[in-house]
Amino acid sequence: MIQFKAWLNMVLISFFGVSFLFIYSCEESEETQSGAQDNLLLSATFHQEYEPDVKSFIFVSDHIGNVLADTVFNNTGDDQFVFYIPEGFSHNKITSTVGTQLEDGSLRLETNTNIAVGSELHFYNPYRDEPTNSIGSSYLSLSNIPDYDSFRINTQGLPGSEPKEEESYDVLHYFENDDILLMFTFDDGTAGYYLIENVQVGDTNTVDLLNGAALTTAEHVEVPNNTGLPYAYRNHYGFAATGSYIQSNILARLISSSSIDYSNDNFVINYPSAITQRFRFEGVVGDGWNTPGGKQFRQRTVGDIPSSIEKLDADIISFDISDGMYSINADGSFDQWVFELRNVNEASETANARWNFYNNSDSLTISRPEIPSSVLSEYPDLNQISFSLYGHVRLTDWLCADSYGQWINLYFSSDAYYLDFCSGFRELSYWPPE
Repeated sequence: MIQFKAWLNMVLISFFGVSFLFIYSCEESEETQSGAQDNLLLSATFHQEYEPDVKSFIFVSDHIGNVLADTVFNNTGDDQFVFYIPEGFSHNKITSTVGTQLEDGSLRLETNTNIAVGSELHFYNPYRDEPTNSIGSSYLSLSNIPDYDSFRINTQGLPGSEPKEEESYDVLHYFENDDILLMFTFDDGTAGYYLIENVQVGDTNTVDLLNGAALTTAEHVEVPNNTGLPYAYRNHYGFAATGSYIQSNILARLISSSSIDYSNDNFVINYPSAITQRFRFEGVVGDGWNTPGGKQFRQRTVGDIPSSIEKLDADIISFDISDGMYSINADGSFDQWVFELRNVNEASETANARWNFYNNSDSLTISRPEIPSSVLSEYPDLNQISFSLYGHVRLTDWLCADSYGQWINLYFSSDAYYLDFCSGFRELSYWPPE
């Protein structure tokens, strides 16, 4: 999903199927404003979510996919579009679809179904200022390296590099005045670490590890797997005591080899307690990734190390597609179900097109929205694209919300990275049989 927040002065009004641009007047009466609010279909504000040099779009649909309102735009920052209820529309839920073209030419569409009529959505991009390229390298020379099972070199935002067996390394950095964290895991499952502080790009550091005597012993925690399903995968990251959980703040990737990262299907983590006080802890159980007919359960949490890994209390029986209708047979307790479509028509010039759907657990059948002519005029390749299910279908239960509606309100009113306002989720992935 995508995110954002604020107000602007340009408003798109859709009424009787006709779209116009309207500038709000400061002299509008309270009565007029109140009446407009009562007639509100959807308000959407884009806070520098998309690149300004390409056309992005938003369209609103009814429950069977008919277009109610739409526009294309160049995102200048804090662009607000207000759509009003068209004549004859009487439902209390709508579908919102946003999209844009990325730098590589690929198209991305994201649809949220079962949005309450009158909602005010704010789209933010918490990744906008994230570094994407290293600023350079420092150089590291090690001697008297102990025997180890795994060894990782971590810098902030670039964690978990597992180097080749040598003694001299080029270490990439996102930031100046960076720390280098060396993490060693041993055959008995324990771990040790060494910290090199205040490293600048271009520095050369020489470290004698004294055959392990220079290492500080890491904390060792085993997290029970209460799902009754076998271990499949894990990914754990360490963070400082304060700050965002966004990628560039990761200090260490806290995994070793799969042969010792778990015990009796429980999960193991070794961490440098003086450096990483908070964690993103992820445990996955069940079938292997992309197994036809397979099911995989995931728990991702942030903050303290969890006391256990628990299975989502829900199940998927089947997923069906018929003439643009998508239907899931599921039971149990969850907030939303999610799937992704991709283009399967290689003849299309826009071969890399993705369309993600986020749906209310109360509605297990949805219709793919019709793409409006305004979007097709801007992106004619969409006429040639044949969308098909890609990969798996997911059920998600958010730990910070009691319902899909609560999650939507939280997500589209927050300008932060989603794990900064939500403690995590439990999830089931299901791959339909071939």
